[in-house]
Amino acid sequence: MRAHNRAATIALEDIDVSDPELWRTDSHWPYFERLRAEDPVHFCRDSQFGPYWSVTKFNDIMAVDTNHAVFSSDIGLGGITILDDDPKDALPMFIAMDPPKHDHQRKVVAPIVGPGNLAKMEGLIRSRAAAILDELPVGETFDWVERVSIELTTQMLATLFDFPFEDRHKLTYWSDVVTTLAAPGEIVETVEEQNAILMECLEYFVRLWNERVNEEPASDLISMLAHGESTRHMTPKEYLGNIILLIVGGNDTTRNTMTGSVLALNQNPDQYQKLRDHPELIPSMVSETIRWQTPLAHMRRTATCDTELGGKKIAKDDKVIMWYVSGNRDETVIDRPNDYIIDRERPRQHLSFGFGIHRCVGNRLAEMQLRIVWEEILKRYPTIEVVGEPVRPATPFVKGYQSLPVRIPASASLPARPSRAKARPQIERRPPYRQPAKVLAAATLVSAAGALLFNLMPTILALAASRFGLSDDQVGAVGSSYLGGFALVATTSNLWIDRFNWRLVVAIASLLSVIGLAGSAFAPSMPTLLASLGLAGACLGTLYTVCIAVVSENHKPDRAFGVKLTGEVTLAIVGLLAISTFALAQADFRMAMLLLAGLSGAAAISGLVAFPAGRAVVPPEKRFAMTRRAGGSVRAPRNVTAWIGLSALFISFSGLAALWAFVFQLAPTFGVDANAAENVLTAALVVSGAAGLTAALLGDKFGRVKPLAIGMLLAICGVAAFHWGGDFGPYLAGVVLTGGLWNFPMAYQMGMIATSDERGNIAVLMPAALAVGGALGPVLAGALLAGGHGYAPLYGLFAGATAIGLAAFIVMGRRLASGA
Repeated sequence: MRAHNRAATIALEDIDVSDPELWRTDSHWPYFERLRAEDPVHFCRDSQFGPYWSVTKFNDIMAVDTNHAVFSSDIGLGGITILDDDPKDALPMFIAMDPPKHDHQRKVVAPIVGPGNLAKMEGLIRSRAAAILDELPVGETFDWVERVSIELTTQMLATLFDFPFEDRHKLTYWSDVVTTLAAPGEIVETVEEQNAILMECLEYFVRLWNERVNEEPASDLISMLAHGESTRHMTPKEYLGNIILLIVGGNDTTRNTMTGSVLALNQNPDQYQKLRDHPELIPSMVSETIRWQTPLAHMRRTATCDTELGGKKIAKDDKVIMWYVSGNRDETVIDRPNDYIIDRERPRQHLSFGFGIHRCVGNRLAEMQLRIVWEEILKRYPTIEVVGEPVRPATPFVKGYQSLPVRIPASASLPARPSRAKARPQIERRPPYRQPAKVLAAATLVSAAGALLFNLMPTILALAASRFGLSDDQVGAVGSSYLGGFALVATTSNLWIDRFNWRLVVAIASLLSVIGLAGSAFAPSMPTLLASLGLAGACLGTLYTVCIAVVSENHKPDRAFGVKLTGEVTLAIVGLLAISTFALAQADFRMAMLLLAGLSGAAAISGLVAFPAGRAVVPPEKRFAMTRRAGGSVRAPRNVTAWIGLSALFISFSGLAALWAFVFQLAPTFGVDANAAENVLTAALVVSGAAGLTAALLGDKFGRVKPLAIGMLLAICGVAAFHWGGDFGPYLAGVVLTGGLWNFPMAYQMGMIATSDERGNIAVLMPAALAVGGALGPVLAGALLAGGHGYAPLYGLFAGATAIGLAAFIVMGRRLASGA
């Protein structure tokens, strides 16, 4: 009564039928009744799921569901539920696609629920239903959801997937996990825990895929996906999306309608008696129950253009919710819609399976399972009594039941008996991996040691030029010698990183890097200097590469990389202050290198104490590696988008490294002395740390392309300040905008590459792209400066590389937005 009163008195614009509490308490009905009467296409401005349109009447829902050109289900636009998933974590699946990709993928799995296959499965379904029903207790209270609905649907799902029968309960567990709104006390309490469990699901199904992909095609869903021409090259994320779709689709409709049928018949005893008297009404009763229950309360679409529905103007990108549960109670289309009538004239006139291209592919299988269950129930049990209130989930998507207490009455012809079934095994819930703070701190110290020489490269190269009397092209060669060693290690990391104890690798690389840096201090000649720096670069690159692997395992990687970056910048500032104090005034290259050797060695050894010996988690590119079937007429698609990003990262970082190597040499042309130049470099390093942290804190709140473009355009403004300026101000602006701010756009560059690379085999090349680009940049810069045209060619190189990179990332952003 309270719900009816509130629904009648609340301001129309304040109605929010997505409130999970309405669904947990089954009190949403009067709100929908009012919306159908007063505002059939209703806009909710504020909800926990954001603003959305509610479409509540049968014909309006049909109009939306059958017009996929205007109302899209594409995951890139929002997908199929009211919940707005993070685009980076969204799971592509064929129900969340538009034609033609939707049609091709749906066609692959459709044969498993074709008429011929259904006829073959009927006997198996009947025998399993009979076995489950025969084990039910008589005269005792039990949970119908647990003992019948879940068990039967789980067994059916295991058959469709040819899933290991002993693990079959994982299927419904994963279905419950994905359809639960994470909250304290629920089956999953955080989105982080939810995602971790879904990754366990993916890992299990990848193993099954790899077992079957090169076997003869079979009639199970996994084999169909592995051999289908339009699905055999799916990414792991797309595979998981379709698996989840098939699990949820095969579980929720049947399971919740099976429970709903017992509840509906108990609430309508005249219909229950009619069913006992006329078992031939079972097929009609099944369809009526599917309408009455509406196991999926809604589907979502997103407007692809400005349009009009029910006299309301819907804007492009608006979220449109088709409330099937309301359309199935539309008084203008369905006679006495709130009544449960098992012999309706048109029992299949309902919206529960959807319409148009997305109509439920397994609807006939669901109807068959429910028909068989009730045929077997009526053979055994005249009555199944509901003896308590059902428990419903707090979600506006799956309209189902968590439990329903029932009892089968004992009688002279049906004596009491205890339960003979075993309890459903509990699924082990492994907590998500959380990297200890001491491990992140250790990796930050070691990474700071690995990045120290690059961060101070302008100062070191200036001192080296003074010490050895180097020309500009020789300065470039010196910078490249260090970065060349770094690049060698980074590009070959997949060959060695998982073969050795990481702590031992860090210890040896730390020792050798100190030897290389100290050797550079005492190098008598240019060749010796290049060799020493090459050794130091390779060893420091080893430290840096291993640390990236460690930090990548952190449960909050954005924050962790921000901490790592802060540590690198902090050590670089300490190093710069030490060089300014003890080496710069005397142009003492030897002292500078010894200081670097001491600082990097001390930082690396300090981090060694808590440094891990190896991986704590299997990296995604290995954990979810899907074997591809040999042969076939369709080649595996190349991930053009990720390669565009990787190439842009390489080009733009080459330009940065070229300019960064000569930042100190530029100072005299602006009338800036060595001490002032050191202060500018210190300021740039501070800005660099702040820029990285800002990117980590902002995340993709404003998208990725926009902040990336702002950062790269500011870098071009910085090089313009170099070109047209002539005193301290332009020099400061140039160093800060080109080098200091670079971490801001680079964070988004790397994030876009990682997002676009669903298989994980391109993103792992990012350190190599940075290292090779970093090694190439100083060489190009030296060659340009040796031409005798001043610094203008260097500025042009930086501006051109940055502009090319920016254009490429804009293209990449558009491809990501379009799902290319």
